[in-house]
Amino acid sequence: GALPATDERVQEMMMRSPKDTPIVLHCHHGVRSLDAASHLIGRGFTNVRSLRGGIDAWAMEIDPSMPRY
Repeated sequence: GALPATDERVQEMMMRSPKDTPIVLHCHHGVRSLDAASHLIGRGFTNVRSLRGGIDAWAMEIDPSMPRY
């Protein structure tokens, strides 16, 4: 159910979503998603998380059957 964080989607979310909307961000290694989480928190969102280590860590630690790149 994940959706890409396009500029349009992020702008719409920032304008229309309640500030306590649960948001989980992820990227390949977790660096860009952490930056994005900080950005949203700085704009008043209170329920934001970033997947530590990104999808790569998820594949290694949680789901080894997941392809890595």
